Amino acid sequence: MKGYHIDEVKIEWGKTLSNLRLLLDTKKQFNSHGGWPNIRCNCEEVFGLQTTEVEVRAPFEDRPVMQVIYEIVPIKKGFFHELHSPYLEQLIKVLGKPVKSQKIYNQFRLKREFLWSTVIFSATWLIEDIRISLSVYEVTIAARVQQEFLSTGLMKKKLQNPIVNWSVR
Repeated sequence: MKGYHIDEVKIEWGKTLSNLRLLLDTKKQFNSHGGWPNIRCNCEEVFGLQTTEVEVRAPFEDRPVMQVIYEIVPIKKGFFHELHSPYLEQLIKVLGKPVKSQKIYNQFRLKREFLWSTVIFSATWLIEDIRISLSVYEVTIAARVQQEFLSTGLMKKKLQNPIVNWSVR
């Protein structure tokens, strides 16, 4: 996995956030979230899952993108399926079987206002130098996929700590 995509735009890992602003200037953009500098814009799909938007983050405008977060459209589960099943089934079609998965349903009870951030299922794939992980959340039935470089390769010249995250939620 040499990069990621935002709809028809293919992006190699190592591009700075300021480079991406130029590439994505024609896409409908949303207000930026706090924290690291970021770009939020329309995006239609990732790994065959329908999305509503993508958020791209970097520690500074002139540094490589470290995280890509896709907002996934909720998928209705089948009668005998668990909440995570439709996401996991699609990702297995694209990425193969995960090297690790964990069900965390009913791990602990929180007040309803805190359930949106409760992870109920997670899975991890290792592909080349990339770690991809899926997290499914309780109330929003959302998914997050995180991608990290596990070796120093190309990014070592651009980053002291060559970790890149690709997230879907």
